Parts: sequence; C-alpha cells; structure tokens
Amino acid sequence: MAFNEEINAELAKPLDSRHVKAPKKSGPKGHYIEGWHAIAEANRIFGFDGWSREVVECRCVSEKTRPIGEDKRPGFGVTYICRVKIVVAGVVREGSGAGHGIDVDLGQAHESALKEAETDAMKRALMTFGNPFGLALYDKTQRNVSTEPARPAAKTQVSTQPADAGHQKASQWFSRTTADILDMDKVELKALMESGAAQRLLDRYPDLHAKLAKAAAERRREINATPPVYASGSSREVASKWLGKTIVDIQDMDRIALENLAHSDNIKPLSHGFPELHDKLMTAIQTRRQELDPACQAPAGWESPSKMNGDTHGN
Repeated sequence: MAFNEEINAELAKPLDSRHVKAPKKSGPKGHYIEGWHAIAEANRIFGFDGWSREVVECRCVSEKTRPIGEDKRPGFGVTYICRVKIVVAGVVREGSGAGHGIDVDLGQAHESALKEAETDAMKRALMTFGNPFGLALYDKTQRNVSTEPARPAAKTQVSTQPADAGHQKASQWFSRTTADILDMDKVELKALMESGAAQRLLDRYPDLHAKLAKAAAERRREINATPPVYASGSSREVASKWLGKTIVDIQDMDRIALENLAHSDNIKPLSHGFPELHDKLMTAIQTRRQELDPACQAPAGWESPSKMNGDTHGN
C-alpha cells in the first residue's frame, strides 16, 4: 500500500465531533477519541492489512498500596508507561503514553494500567497521521473538528455485506481481535478460528472472516519461524497483559475454543510462575463453560485453590 490522493484526502478531513469524548474526572485531561475508534479509523483509511502496530516498550514505573473508595478499602495503585510504533506504507511513527490502574486486586490494577498505557501510546502515534486520529484536538480552537456528520469515502476494500448494525459490531470485534492475534500462540489461534464469534463471521460476514483467517495464518507462519518468547517464561507485566485480553475474549469462545485455551502453551508458564493469575484464568474459563452448559465440570487436572485450601491466591 502507498499513500495516494484518496488516503491523503481522508487524513485531511475534519474530525467528526460525534467521536469526541469530553474529559472525565478520572481519565484524560482534555477531549479525546476512544482507542477502539482509532483502530477502526486506521482499518477504514489504510485498510485492514495496510498498517501495523508494535509495542516497543512497556514497563511498570510505580506500584503502591493505597486506600480505595469512601470506605478506604486497602488496595493498589499502579502506573505503566508505554511506547508504541505504527507503520503505514513504510512511514514509521511512535507515540508514548501512560496508564494508571487502581483496584483492590493487584492483578486487576496492573491490567488496567497496562491496557490504558498501550492504548494511550497507540493513539498518540496514530494522531500524527491527521485529524481523524485526534490531531484536531490539539488545536485549542478545534477548527478542524466538524459538527457535520462525516461521509466515508469509497474504499478499495469495501464489504459486500449490508452496512447494518451487526456488521458494525462484527467489525469492531474484528479490529480488536486482529490486534490481539500478534500475541497468540498456535493453540489460541486454533481456538479463535473455531470459536462461536469466528463462526458467526463466516456465516454472516465472509469478507471479515477471510481477513481474520489471513491474519491468523500470517501469525502461524511467524510462530513457525520464531517461537514466541512467552512460551519459555515471561514477566508478570506481560503475563497480566495477556491475561487481561484473554479474559475479555473468553466471552466469545465456545466449548472447543475453551478446551484449547485451557491447554494452550501460555498456560504452563502462567501456572508455574504466577499461580494467582492462572487461578483467575481457569475460573473465567470454568464460568464460561458453565454458562454454555450448567452441568459442565472443571477442566481436567485443575481444581480451584478455594476448594483445595479454603482460600484463593492473592487474597
């Protein structure tokens, strides 16, 4: 892909004010666009396979105990900083971001901070490409923020499916999942392609399913060439990041996908190095399995520490 008149015209368009969010009490200090929208715009303007994202650096810079809420419950405050690289047609842009997590559970605090830092860094990198990614918000006058609905330009990658609400929801799920594929191993890729969500894509939106299958195949080739580092052990930060994404995706998995996930290469180092994170993951898997089948038993070889010890890890 190369930058052409069509792409340049899209990047020069004003930012649609409908996608601008006002600052919250705990969050960005100024107006902002959401992370999912930035990814969706990158897919729309550059094409699903026309850009890439890479986390160059992500580390925890602060972890402290702190009271939470009006009742002053004991909890944790965690801060991460992150640097993300975006590549479009050979043009490289980087952005730095920070994320903060506050929770009574240390793992959840790490998860929130890590995700927020990565998203913030990605948005700052994409912002340098133009107004649709939030560049217009850095101008105090916001003269390039439009109050009129923006008309999407015709794309070379146009779906043959009707632009209904279901297709829009599927596209959002697809955008998030294709980003997560970069962190998956072989078993997880198989689980993804056999999941209920992937089957719905195949049945209703074959154009998106074809792109998803292509992304999964490319990741499998990458794994075959260079085994993922995580399979031989990893840090708590990486493990927490993987756990956070996986627990979200479990809601879209069917029985076969859950069984494959429970035997994934990523589970072994998690169970040996971070048993409390492993317990949370297996609890989420079992909860989803019982949603699908109330009579479903726990995965073979696993019993909740709450049953074994009368307590849970990390409490």
